[in-house]
Amino acid sequence: MQTESAIRSAYELMKWLRVLAVGMSSVAAILLAAAVLWPVDAAEVGLDMAVAEAFGPIAVETRDLDALLRETAGRDMIRPPQAQAAVKDTGLAARLAKKLDLQGVVQMQDRLIAYIQIKEIGVTTVSQGDTILEFNVKEVVPGRVTLTLEGVEVSLR
Repeated sequence: MQTESAIRSAYELMKWLRVLAVGMSSVAAILLAAAVLWPVDAAEVGLDMAVAEAFGPIAVETRDLDALLRETAGRDMIRPPQAQAAVKDTGLAARLAKKLDLQGVVQMQDRLIAYIQIKEIGVTTVSQGDTILEFNVKEVVPGRVTLTLEGVEVSLR
């Protein structure tokens, strides 16, 4: 008697699981169809159309697989690092650099220390990795300090 009850319960559970699986499959199929058929504005989703337009369409019939492979193989699909966008210089680095004057560089123990005069503030010391005004100190070498701000490098001599 208990065995029959357990079998009936298992059978009912299997029926509900089957209904649930069919329902979820139907929802998945509808979502997949909507994703394939729904028009998408490339600018709206952030696609870089300049990259897509740079390659242009492939000018061979898609039925000719050999020609298609030759056309595709002749393209540079991966751009070298030199082709990356240049840093946009806002002029802030140049304006701030006018306020700085390198006074000298000295060796202190195992690192180089630069003495920099900041107009209307005074002299301060920096070493590689420090910040001054909004600049990061990239490098300190005898007679020169290299500073970076928003990707723009400035050298003080």
